[in-house]
Order: sequence, then structure tokens, then C-alpha cells
Amino acid sequence: MKKFVSLLVVLAVAGVCLPAMAQTDKSIILFRSMDDPNIDPDPGVWERSGFEAPVPLQIHLGYSTWSLQNRASDGKVVKEKVRKTGTGTLVGVVTDPFFSEGSIAPAYTEVALGNLYLVLDGECQVTINPLAAGELGPLFLTCSMTVDTENELTTPGIKWGQASSSSIFLPGFEIPGFETGSFWTIMLIWEDE
Repeated sequence: MKKFVSLLVVLAVAGVCLPAMAQTDKSIILFRSMDDPNIDPDPGVWERSGFEAPVPLQIHLGYSTWSLQNRASDGKVVKEKVRKTGTGTLVGVVTDPFFSEGSIAPAYTEVALGNLYLVLDGECQVTINPLAAGELGPLFLTCSMTVDTENELTTPGIKWGQASSSSIFLPGFEIPGFETGSFWTIMLIWEDE
């Protein structure tokens, strides 16, 4: 009897909660960002970032964003740049000039993606640095950022948003087959209408 009553309670709670959760409108955006020498970083982004100046080592990147194509059978990206979808500026504060593994850098970006404009604030962490072992190789980073829904520049109607990236950074050198850029996943939860 206790199991039956427990089951009824679970079903009643699910009956109340699931319809409310099903009404949540969310968007998931996947894109590729690429350091783009044709896009000058917007100097206003640094000013709006809230980072204090002077900072000895700063990063200012103008970038383009691209839709990508992946294989349905396993999700492997088969084309990194299908169509240009927008542009942005990323600024950051280098806290460790040696880019030691595990070091964290505050980061801030503003990006126009189609009809969306997002302001993101967070940090990037160095996960792999071949230079530490005396090898020439790209720095691998992960970035975790939150959409600033209170910022008047962010597209209205977003209740919550989170972004993460897997990124490659080439600080001042070139390596064939690698470009400074990221693969981004952004999840947006929209306000109820």
C-alpha cells in the first residue's frame, strides 16, 4: 500500500511539474568562432568589460562566427565553416604570462549571432600547454561564460544563458592546421510570454 501511495504522489508531482517544464522555451546554439584579421576588435568592449586598467597583459580579439556541419551518425564535425553567422570581440586578462596549465583568465565578449546580440562574462582556463614541455604547440583552453541578461545590449527576452567553449589559442606564432578559435555551445532560456 505504501508503494502505491508513493507512486501516486510521484505521479501527482510529475503531473504538476512536467507541464510547466514542457512550456520552457530554450535555444541551443552551436557555432565556430575564428580569430579574424579583417575584424578590428571593438575598443568599447574593453571599456564595458569592467576590467580595470592598466593591465600588463590583455587580449583583444576580433572574430567571426560560423555555422558548422556535423555528421548525424556520430556528431563529428565535417565542415567547420559552412556560413558566416556573425562577428564579435573578446577581451581577457592574462593572469599568467607563461600560460601554465590550470591558469585562469577572466574573459568578456560581445557577439552578434544572426538576430541575437549576446554579452557574455566568465573565464577561460588553460587545459593543455605543450610549451611547458618545451614543445611548440597550440594552447588548449576551456571557457565558461554566463549571458548577462541584465545588460541592455543583450537581446531582450532571455531569462538565463550559459556558454562554454573548447578553444585553441596561438599566442604570437603559427602552426599549420591550427587557428585561434573556439567551438561554442550556448543554451538560452527565454522569458515566458
